[in-house]
Amino acid sequence: MSMNTSEVEGVRRKAYIYSRVSTPEQAKGSESLNVQEKVCKEFANNYLGADVVRVYREEGESAKTANRTQLMALLKDAYKEKGQIDYVVAYQPDRASRDSEAYWGIIKANLKKCGISLRYARQPGIDGSRSGELIEGILISVAQFENGLKADRVHDSMAERARRGFWITQPPLGFKIKIVMPDGSLADSAGRKERVKYPKVLVPDDTIAAGDSMSIAEKITKVLTEFADSGISETEAHKLAVELGIKAKDGRPIPFNSLHHMLEHPVYAGYSKPGKALAESIKLKFDGLISKETFDRIQLKLRTGKRELKPRETSLYPLDGTIICEHCDMPLHGDAPRDGSKKQTPRYYCRGGIKRGHGYESAKASEIHALFNDFLQQLVPTNGTVRLFKEILKRTAAKKLSNANSEMEELTKAENKLSSKKEAILNLLLEGKITVDEKTLMLQGVEKEREGLKLKRKELEEQQELNELTIEYVCNFINQPAKLWRDADLESKRALQKLMFPNGLHVDLKAKKCRTEDLSPLYSVVCNKIEPKGSENDSMVISAGVEPALSG
Repeated sequence: MSMNTSEVEGVRRKAYIYSRVSTPEQAKGSESLNVQEKVCKEFANNYLGADVVRVYREEGESAKTANRTQLMALLKDAYKEKGQIDYVVAYQPDRASRDSEAYWGIIKANLKKCGISLRYARQPGIDGSRSGELIEGILISVAQFENGLKADRVHDSMAERARRGFWITQPPLGFKIKIVMPDGSLADSAGRKERVKYPKVLVPDDTIAAGDSMSIAEKITKVLTEFADSGISETEAHKLAVELGIKAKDGRPIPFNSLHHMLEHPVYAGYSKPGKALAESIKLKFDGLISKETFDRIQLKLRTGKRELKPRETSLYPLDGTIICEHCDMPLHGDAPRDGSKKQTPRYYCRGGIKRGHGYESAKASEIHALFNDFLQQLVPTNGTVRLFKEILKRTAAKKLSNANSEMEELTKAENKLSSKKEAILNLLLEGKITVDEKTLMLQGVEKEREGLKLKRKELEEQQELNELTIEYVCNFINQPAKLWRDADLESKRALQKLMFPNGLHVDLKAKKCRTEDLSPLYSVVCNKIEPKGSENDSMVISAGVEPALSG
């Protein structure tokens, strides 16, 4: 390699080195981390005239995203040492990124803010010149294209394996993964390469914890069988699972929801597609922990034995059926017990608290309503929602106006017919064909029809009064969901709650907090201006930015 001008002038610059491999197998190949670093150091020293300050080794992370441990550390250090580092040297462009958006919008953009040039040991022509930028863009696009093709092949392969009855995701609780070798034998799933290359099946997890006499698979089989064949409830089945020592993957006692999911999942009977009838599912290439008949009995019991608590139809509890317990995902329901003076005190309760291990919890309805009101004050419809709503109003108004104009024309014709009919009645009287009493009776009928037409005309005229000011007023009104909720009747409140929180709103009764993840995409958070009374934290948490500020 030839010396560049900075070396000739005796100016030694500073550089970071970034090396990356995606898999352990790559670490042993011709582009191992050690090989990359050696070539990059030679390039920095001999070609760029730069001393290497620090080396960042990315071991086993994909280049499909910029969210990589060592890359983030490099960018943070670049901000801290801004003005002191001249180059980041990588082996070649696909080591830095295989995604053009992440490459240009995050990596290059942030390094540019720090005055750092990104150079490649195997592509010295990428030097910031116009031709270098062209080569750089082509190589990054090619890397992204190759990565996309690889992802498509993997996806298609996994989909085909799933259709053939093999397992393609992480093993459920109670199972371990085995890979199917070409000769049909089963082997442990050692590395990512084997997991991708060969199809996978599940086998019972025979791990026995210290002091136990049953494996994890045997414990789960016992719980599922007991629930199917005995009279125990789902809550009692959960209690049995905890007593047997069945734990979630994070090491905690199995949550109630996890047990419920286990009862519903057909993989435990050797079938796929949770939530569907076994007749529609695919029989997997391995056996489950229970028989198909046992699984069918479980589903029948779940369908016929589930007790659903419907929202109470009273204005005392408008949130009944909308708010959900933060701890056990059960709906919170209202009730009004009497105190010592026999006065009713409306409250919201979590009726599954004791059964699900987080205690008996309740809160005054007035406190929860105040918390909900404060929560709503921090929400506004998104710009897209307002635009859509306004467009719907305009189109509705235009359609109604067009319909009203058509109906008005028909109304005028009907009124003219009545006038003609009245004249015809008078002519009959003059010709002596009807009596005065008959004339009076017939004219009364005509006037009755005319009064009906007058009322219809008034309604149509009111419809025609809908204009831009009315539309703006309505759009301003929906920007105030708290006021809208307070002023609405019970049915309208429930409809508004369903719109804003289609999956319900999680509430912590003790901490008096709501969870923002449950918010409909139609609404957004504007600020954190209200802290519910009695809560140590805000009702909503908005993540703060962390340097470096990554674009996108």
